[in-house]
Amino acid sequence: MHRITDYNLFDGLTLGQLLERTASAYPNKEALIFKDQRVTYRAFNEKVDQLAVELQKVGVRKGDRCAVLLPSSPEFVFAQYAILKLGGIFIPPFHKVS
Repeated sequence: MHRITDYNLFDGLTLGQLLERTASAYPNKEALIFKDQRVTYRAFNEKVDQLAVELQKVGVRKGDRCAVLLPSSPEFVFAQYAILKLGGIFIPPFHKVS
C-alpha cells in the first residue's frame, strides 16, 4: 500500500507554480465548481495572474501579510492564490494575529 507521502508529488513547487503546471497540462479540465460556475484550470490561472498584477500595483510584495474579506466564492480562492503567487502570506478570515 502506498501513502501520499511515498511520492514527491510537488517536487518543491510553490502552490502558484503547481497551479501553472496543472493549467499547462490540463487547461480545459475543471479546476473549480461553485454553484453554477465552472472554471477551467486555464481560466483559473489567468484570473489569479490578473489579480496578482493588480495586487502588485497597490503594493503587495513578498512577505506581506494579506487578509481577504470575501464570502466563500471563486473570487476568494483566486485571491488566495494571487497572494501566494506574489510570495505573500495569506491570513485566513478570523485568524488571530499575535
